[in-house]
Amino acid sequence: EWLAMAFFGGAAAAYGPDTLEHVIAPGAVDLSLVRTGRAPLLAEHCYSLEALLGQVAAAEVEGPILRCLVRFARGGEADRVWRLLEQGFPLSISFGARIHHAEKVADHPDGSGAYRATRWQLRELSVVVFGKDEQAHIRRLERDDDVSGMVARMAGRHGDAATSGVNATLHLDRWRAWSRPAGVRLAAEIGSDP
Repeated sequence: EWLAMAFFGGAAAAYGPDTLEHVIAPGAVDLSLVRTGRAPLLAEHCYSLEALLGQVAAAEVEGPILRCLVRFARGGEADRVWRLLEQGFPLSISFGARIHHAEKVADHPDGSGAYRATRWQLRELSVVVFGKDEQAHIRRLERDDDVSGMVARMAGRHGDAATSGVNATLHLDRWRAWSRPAGVRLAAEIGSDP
């Protein structure tokens, strides 16, 4: 599996003359599309099959951070973007959202305003060169990352159905099957007790 983690803070971003901040807190972010396997990973917010890179497999809100585990597809543009990520090129991540409720928090003298989205649905994630949130980023997962633990923590907050759905989507049985033989081989290499 080609897996990566995406991280978001709650930075306000400019939309024309206005600014918009998405509140990242439990209860503010609707992750229902992630839990049902319907949140895509796209290239540059393009809603087309050619731009489909994979899917958002799991997500969690912890404090002011939104963490998403994404699974890349194989072939075409997904392969190209994955190679860029593997080589350490500066790829960013951006999210697409449907706002359910927002509040105006400030009026500016030029007629623009500042808004805060207090309830919103995560619709998609996009790999971009430079997103509106400068701190949002993506990194690939390494073999020694605890994928099972991440998924258990993320999906565990939403019950057994979500956990089993994410386990099936990410083929975690393969990750678990890999870890024991690899651990035994590593122990043999360094002369340690398995």
